[in-house]
Amino acid sequence: MTVLQTRLTMALEKSRRTMFQWITVSAFGFLPMIIGVYALGHLTMSSKIPSLQNPKVPNYIADAVPFFFLFMIVEYFVLTIKGKRTYYRLNDSINSISMGIFQQMMGIIWKSLGVFPYAFIRHHFQVWEFDDDQDIPFTHPVWWGMFFMAEFGYYWFHRFSHEWNSLWAGHVVHHSSEEYNLSTALRQGSISSAFSWVFYLLGAPFFPIRLYLVHIQFNTLYQFWIHTRAIDKLPWPIEYIFNTPSHHRVHHGRNARYIDKNYGGTLIIFDRIFGTFQAEDEDPKYGITYYLGSWNPFYLQFHHWTEIWRACQKTNGIINKIRVFIDRGPSYNWHVLYGEIDYQPRDQAQKWDSNVPNLIMSIYVCIHFAIVILASYLILEANQLPIHQRFMGIAWIFLGLYGISALMDQKKWAGNVEVFRFILAIVAIIYYQPQPSMPSLVGLCFATITSIGTLMYYYRTPLSKKTE
Repeated sequence: MTVLQTRLTMALEKSRRTMFQWITVSAFGFLPMIIGVYALGHLTMSSKIPSLQNPKVPNYIADAVPFFFLFMIVEYFVLTIKGKRTYYRLNDSINSISMGIFQQMMGIIWKSLGVFPYAFIRHHFQVWEFDDDQDIPFTHPVWWGMFFMAEFGYYWFHRFSHEWNSLWAGHVVHHSSEEYNLSTALRQGSISSAFSWVFYLLGAPFFPIRLYLVHIQFNTLYQFWIHTRAIDKLPWPIEYIFNTPSHHRVHHGRNARYIDKNYGGTLIIFDRIFGTFQAEDEDPKYGITYYLGSWNPFYLQFHHWTEIWRACQKTNGIINKIRVFIDRGPSYNWHVLYGEIDYQPRDQAQKWDSNVPNLIMSIYVCIHFAIVILASYLILEANQLPIHQRFMGIAWIFLGLYGISALMDQKKWAGNVEVFRFILAIVAIIYYQPQPSMPSLVGLCFATITSIGTLMYYYRTPLSKKTE
């Protein structure tokens, strides 16, 4: 059975669910959503709720960034020794890291969205009384209760991120890489955080908000190491209980038998309980079921909304149109947009591999991408930075990601974006540092001249290699 046939079969099966089946399955998504809307509604109408203070929780994910890169380097050398260096492609890895930067920058906006509804529910419906500022050791039963609650919430958030269109629009970014390595773990959707928090609200009456914020970070950090092909199957007790590289390779596979399987974060037990487990019994083919054909971070982050809109236009009835954005999923889109026509799915072996046209431009891209990474890390750590300066920094980072992706896609106008980025950087430095030091000015002028010179070399590349 082809991938398309599998998609169509899934769409038809879901459309034939009985009302009881639909309510039972969707309750895990709708119940937290209703609670979330209730909490946000009260927060909006409340002029003052003194207990809803954002607790001071370290950003463990930002602190782990240097280790992410260290382990990616280690993995690359291990794969090289094994003769599998082709598991890494520079353009794909840059794109994956770009998506991670995009998600972290957007997370500055979203990060408080789930904190206050959780705190609101806990404030009004608290069952177990714990001080939210109290450090609970991992030996405490409440610590483990929050661990399983976070894993349970993540399982259902992840499952509905594959079955519901609006959630898939955020999660599809993570599956868009056609490789599978540690850099893929950093490829995240920027809007997923806008939805994920509702699936953890059921734990709010029982578990302190500080513990909740720690566990959702730990759940994310655990999943970094399972994005690798350097590790084969582990001993069966580990494979039976925990999410492992083998299980998660299945989840990322676009093979017909692997689609929508293995949703667990740290554990695989909920997949075994709810019937979504699949063992790795054939080599996965990675990526999604259709070509994206671009490294553009904005397109990759938001392209699925176009498909949702097209499916909505072809759907009859107001209620059904609304459901396209909620509990209808990518399987439904395939059914509506392509029906039973002989639509040819993508070649399992072919990959999108557009790259910069020469070695000089490769060096340029690597240097400037490293600068963007450093700027992103500084923005994440600069909690005391004025909000307008922070957003200007984020805009410059987004512009850098856009320009680098355009260079890799060999767009004719990519150089214009880069020149504009240099001008923006110079204006910002002059504005915020009216009297910069002489070394800073010399370094800035040198970087600008060499960068523009490199871009002029880019413009000399034959136009036949570039696209609009």
